[in-house]
Amino acid sequence: MREIKFRGKRIDNGEFVYGFYHKDVTQSWIYCAESESLWGFREVEDSTVGEYTGLKDKNGKEIYEEDLVNLTGIIGYGQKTIEKHKVIFSEGKFGVFNGYDFIDLFEFINAPKGNAVEVIGNIYEHSHLLDNK
Repeated sequence: MREIKFRGKRIDNGEFVYGFYHKDVTQSWIYCAESESLWGFREVEDSTVGEYTGLKDKNGKEIYEEDLVNLTGIIGYGQKTIEKHKVIFSEGKFGVFNGYDFIDLFEFINAPKGNAVEVIGNIYEHSHLLDNK
């Protein structure tokens, strides 16, 4: 079973917090650990809230919606390709849209072809990495 959690950018200082998401009529909150024994609600910008995919990249970093990732894979006659994409949730799964097809991240990472995913940023802080995609 995958771990359900979210991240969002705090309203007060712009830093990301990770935890449980709550939205009421006018505000969005992440309930997060402040320390080992202290938890608290932090108000976040609703537009920056993204869900954890349950997957980690090749370096062990958690992958969230709206992350920017490099996909590296073997295609055709053993040719290696690297592409930058934004992680989205579509059709009940997390993946990327490469302009032609939706690529399921779970299937891509677990394919026996030597595929790899690496988080290189997120659209809120590193949108310039997308090269106008």
